Amino acid sequence: MAPPSSPDPSEAALHWFVRCRAENFSDGERHALEAWLAASPEHRRHLQELERTWQTLDLLQERRHELPLVPPRQPGRARLPAWTWLSTLVAGGCAALYFLFLLPAALPHYETPAQERRSVTLPDGTSIAMNADSAFAVRGLQPLQIELLRGDIYLEVPPASSGQVEVRLGSVRIRDIGTRFAVQAAAAGGNVAVAEGAVQVSGADGQRQLAAGHSLGFNNGRLTAERTVGLEDVAPWRRGEWLLQETPVGDMVREVARQTGIRVDLPDPAVSSLTVSGRFSMAQAEQMLWAVAEVHGLRLQRLNPRHYALLAP
Repeated sequence: MAPPSSPDPSEAALHWFVRCRAENFSDGERHALEAWLAASPEHRRHLQELERTWQTLDLLQERRHELPLVPPRQPGRARLPAWTWLSTLVAGGCAALYFLFLLPAALPHYETPAQERRSVTLPDGTSIAMNADSAFAVRGLQPLQIELLRGDIYLEVPPASSGQVEVRLGSVRIRDIGTRFAVQAAAAGGNVAVAEGAVQVSGADGQRQLAAGHSLGFNNGRLTAERTVGLEDVAPWRRGEWLLQETPVGDMVREVARQTGIRVDLPDPAVSSLTVSGRFSMAQAEQMLWAVAEVHGLRLQRLNPRHYALLAP
């Protein structure tokens, strides 16, 4: 969808506010939005005003139950409780905003199905690449707050938003400090790796600042050991690669299914706990399975082109 031809920046801001939330927001539009934001500080200000308005209305709607009930002033004359008229006002405002320009737009929640990756650009210009079978939700706009629900994301934060982006994963908070970084969700925690700049990671046991070329895991809200990582190894899924480091075979086959749709059965539970390390191409999943079978002395049975079994010898 082409941006409006009107020179009025408020009209253009309204257009971009809608488009960057749409499911079909394209890479070309993302580049056009970045160019529009860079053209004038007024452009960013108009867009941020829209974001603040929407966030305020949404917050009032969520917290209307906290407002006290006000008794009638005169006997026999009914008066609506304060929360009722305010709720009506807020709901009306939300509805007006919705029908004016949010009806055709997607809610601030993004997800990808298995075997599909995509990128989205948020109103502040932050670009987020999403791995297959991943999801995140926008929980706040001023500053930008993102909750990773599952999977993997890679963020590129523009200089104007440096220090104003936070990613939540469970009880862990990750705040950018002028950054490109990746966050991965796992069963009981996750991992963050920094490609440029730094992030501040806060968990139940304190906080740490993580610089480029380093990664940090967390489990049940507690931060684990910091490790060095090659910059090319931050979010290798963006290049169609797996980087496995002492990864259990059970986790590996789930990742294969997630990225390629290939099913791998593990009849013997002992096989699932074996570990795998190495770099593999997602386009060559079968070769990876043969390599794992050879390393651990397993048998790889090909049931059909999309279905295998790894069997104990």
